[in-house]
Amino acid sequence: MGVVWLIFEGVAGIFILGMYPFMVKDYLEKKEISFKEAFSFSRHKFGSLLGAYLFVGLIIVLINMVSFSFMPLFPIIVNTVRGIVECLILVLFCYSASAIIMDNVGAWEGIKKSVGVAKRNYPLTFLILLIPTIVGIALGEIVWEMHFGVSATIYEILLIVSVIYLFVGAWVKITIPYVYYNLKLSNTSNVQHA
Repeated sequence: MGVVWLIFEGVAGIFILGMYPFMVKDYLEKKEISFKEAFSFSRHKFGSLLGAYLFVGLIIVLINMVSFSFMPLFPIIVNTVRGIVECLILVLFCYSASAIIMDNVGAWEGIKKSVGVAKRNYPLTFLILLIPTIVGIALGEIVWEMHFGVSATIYEILLIVSVIYLFVGAWVKITIPYVYYNLKLSNTSNVQHA
């Protein structure tokens, strides 16, 4: 049952990941927002979104494998350093889904566009991702302390993490496509004026 839930959660997460950029683009272009169209287009781009998602997931897994080997020795330091390293690297890939959906490209092209936009706008992109990273590090510390310190039940931990993630996750899923669209628009405008 747990594996089925994880698969469902992953697939649903990818569809949602694709729906937000579609709806943000419609909003910014003053079009009517349609969940049905957003879902349909996300379904159409599912393979590309999955490819980008798996590529970035592999990077996260590799970072975590290295950091978890040191976790028992220095949990707070390792968790903090891991979060910072992930953020510094993942900044480059954060616009991948937005590029795939908004520019109607495949996984690899979306990743390349994301890296290009993020490199040109690294400080801004980093600051945008800093908030959820700090929240993620704090959640990691809370979960670690609740599980090993005060012996909270898994249900208490999941409730706290879920409520916080709901707000932070929605903020990220709206902000990233919004910023990508505007950065792409401003970069296009700068090229035309040059």
